Amino acid sequence: MAYRPDQIANFFIDKGRETNVPVTPLKLIKMTYIAHGWYLALMNESLISEPIQAWKYGPVIPTLYENLKVHGSRRVVDNVQAHSRGQYFYSRVAEDEVEDLLFLNKIWEVYSQYTGTQLSAMTHAEGTPWDQVTKAYREMGNDIPLGLEIPNKLIKQHYDGKVVTTA
Repeated sequence: MAYRPDQIANFFIDKGRETNVPVTPLKLIKMTYIAHGWYLALMNESLISEPIQAWKYGPVIPTLYENLKVHGSRRVVDNVQAHSRGQYFYSRVAEDEVEDLLFLNKIWEVYSQYTGTQLSAMTHAEGTPWDQVTKAYREMGNDIPLGLEIPNKLIKQHYDGKVVTTA
């Protein structure tokens, strides 16, 4: 099931409050992206319903960025509210989505120890989908065009390469 990015971010905001681990907008965007990548690799489907874009400083989910930018680099404690037809509403992953909640808890367990800056470094290191999509622009000294999408296929391939199987 594909979720709206704010639903995944709200899961991580809730976990941050429960565990007293600070989450910033940067950390939320990167953790949502990383969760999406692992979900593509492990479940062979999208976790989030929106495309990922390659921006100057790494992969971004534009609607999530828009919802979080008011916080600057400060800790986010209030849940993200989505906007639809002039109404704001708060939504999270439903409690009956047990498999997805277990998955997101595992992502939190592994990645919550990192800062937003550390996660950002992970998501745009050499060989990552962001690096592959933007490399030619950066090498020519050109700006990365607005709306440049990182294909899910490329994200999946990257995270497939990280899956460790045991016999």
